[in-house]
Amino acid sequence: MSVTGAAGADKSPATGRVAALSRDVFAGLVTSMMSVAYGLSFAALIFAPPLTPWIAYGIAATFVTTTISAAIVAVRSSLPFAIAGPDGATAAVTASLVAALIERLMSEGAPDDLLAPVMIVLAVVTALTGLLLCGLGLARAGAAIRFVPYPVIGGV
Repeated sequence: MSVTGAAGADKSPATGRVAALSRDVFAGLVTSMMSVAYGLSFAALIFAPPLTPWIAYGIAATFVTTTISAAIVAVRSSLPFAIAGPDGATAAVTASLVAALIERLMSEGAPDDLLAPVMIVLAVVTALTGLLLCGLGLARAGAAIRFVPYPVIGGV
């Protein structure tokens, strides 16, 4: 049995599934390429001098965290079409935080290995942000976002 479309062409259910699958694969490829581009640029932003010798660790950390967060959103989201990825405003704030940490370490006599304190601070800040967002979600406080100005939410 076939279904006749608006243009008069026959469309079978299998053709519809293939078309949907091709759209999903295309969307996944585009999202993956954007995530790679964001990850590379954020690692370069956060691991700017004097952290440049450790940029490979920054790139790896960015890709691992992007993969983990995307997998969690894909599995746990109530929206089947939700896609997670890095955010520009977050990277700018993180880079500012790392710059302040490096400035503080330099003023006190920086250790030879700056990677460990930077990664610890990034992990702690990320965990605290995640706990805050989970707490807001569990408290069903999503409606409170309407009281935050748009430029703050949009990072404008």
